[in-house]
Amino acid sequence: MANKYPHLCGGTFFTLVLQALKQRTSARQRSAGVHDNLSETDVLIGLIRVIYPEFLEPPKSTFKTNTSDYKKCKISSGTYLPFGEPATILAFDERVKRDYQSAFTSMCGFVDTFIEVGTVIGKDVRLVKALIELIAADKSIGVQDQFYSCKVGQVLTKAELVVIQEVCLPAFLLGIWHYILTNRKENYLGVNTFNRWHAPTTELRAKRNFIGLNGASVTRNIKITLGDKPKEIIALENEHLTEAESENQSPYKPEILPDNTHTDKQKSSVYFDEKFDGRVLNLDRALRHLSETLDIDDKNQSDIVVIKFVEALNEIVSQSEWLIDPVRELKLFVENITKLSKEWAVAAKATETDIAEIVRPLSVVLTDIKSALHIYLDFRIKYLLTTKFSLPQNATPSEVMLATFKQTVFDYHIYQFANTNPLATLSFDLEIDVEYFVEVINDKILLSFAYAQKEPLFLRISEFVKAIEYYTYYLSNHMCPMNDRRVYTFGPSQYDDNINWTVAFQQKTLNFCKELNRIFGEITNGETLFIYDVSEGGSSFDDEAL
Repeated sequence: MANKYPHLCGGTFFTLVLQALKQRTSARQRSAGVHDNLSETDVLIGLIRVIYPEFLEPPKSTFKTNTSDYKKCKISSGTYLPFGEPATILAFDERVKRDYQSAFTSMCGFVDTFIEVGTVIGKDVRLVKALIELIAADKSIGVQDQFYSCKVGQVLTKAELVVIQEVCLPAFLLGIWHYILTNRKENYLGVNTFNRWHAPTTELRAKRNFIGLNGASVTRNIKITLGDKPKEIIALENEHLTEAESENQSPYKPEILPDNTHTDKQKSSVYFDEKFDGRVLNLDRALRHLSETLDIDDKNQSDIVVIKFVEALNEIVSQSEWLIDPVRELKLFVENITKLSKEWAVAAKATETDIAEIVRPLSVVLTDIKSALHIYLDFRIKYLLTTKFSLPQNATPSEVMLATFKQTVFDYHIYQFANTNPLATLSFDLEIDVEYFVEVINDKILLSFAYAQKEPLFLRISEFVKAIEYYTYYLSNHMCPMNDRRVYTFGPSQYDDNINWTVAFQQKTLNFCKELNRIFGEITNGETLFIYDVSEGGSSFDDEAL
């Protein structure tokens, strides 16, 4: 008979841990060769190495299936899963009980590599609260069952753990992982819990969205600490740092400081520069345009698009020379993009002249430029949420979603797109901007906050994305290039031939505008997306268009 209460086991623990991962690169980046090492198989290997540090990475194809089956609670062990090996589990049990610092160090490494800690989204807090919810609700765990979840190796009973108010995250996870491996070996008992936690789907092989525990029932504040970072990890992180960089390095990750909280030393340095930021966005647009051209193998555009990309690359390098003492993420990005700009020039020259030099191919350099830019853009959005929107560490999911949405609307020129009259012209750049706007919203909001998918703000943002996708789909089917040699601008496909078609096209686009503006107003509490009138009765460019 199936349990009517949730069950703690390896699969359900693994599932909750996956909800707290650091931000992943997008599918587009991964297809371009940018790997984040945050796949489900990577995470499970990380958990196994907490038990067995010398564990060798198995063949990807086979282990991917094992990982999926373990997460879904279909299997308890396997060829590459050591959870059923008595000697391995016994050795881990002894390590936790007699050499706790060694096991704690391994879990610190896991947390440092995989878990998002200390951000405004609060994934670490939600993970802790969700695990407390699960343990509290699992009636098969006795109130006196023990968890080695204190950073000095002391035990907590279930009764103590579920009311805890301060948590050392690595110790907390280590104690639960140890309890599972030594007391909950029948992973299949969690299959009903896993199924209840994931929305059903009618599509074959479609990914099921997580709708499970998010810690909502644990309403008290819980302080998350990381303990003292083990010397082994600090030494590994500082291996490639200069002495000055090592001194300024935060124990876990660079802290994003509001402008008014910089130290005296930081006040004389540049951490974020708005003029330079404009060049960053220009390079992002040029790079996206180049990638699009390469994907469709459009030789008519390729030369012009490459020239614009190189111009944007040179502009960003030139602008960086005006920065005074850049620090941290900005400094790293400037150093990387300057080096890669030089590599691009050398590789381009070698390609044009067929010189048999030992240089990296242009495609490889381009991939590295994409990687450097996207890493910086990830930092940029976090920085802006902290400074421009002044989001505190304990900001609610709705506050983070709204700030992210507003910044993304601005970054990807959605105001400009919305105010462009498609009866006149539509820039190809703006069409590409909308495509990437949708991708960023999907990555940063709709996937990151899937646990809050019933929240009104989440639903409105999702509705806005669908509306703007429908609008661009309609435009793409009713517009054509205005110049066959330089396909940068589009116009209505029957504008000069059919006045009735033109009137219908105008009315349809206005209806899309009204719908976008309505949803945008609901998201932003009454703000408008458009500078012209899209209310009932027409727009300010009606006469001009006709």
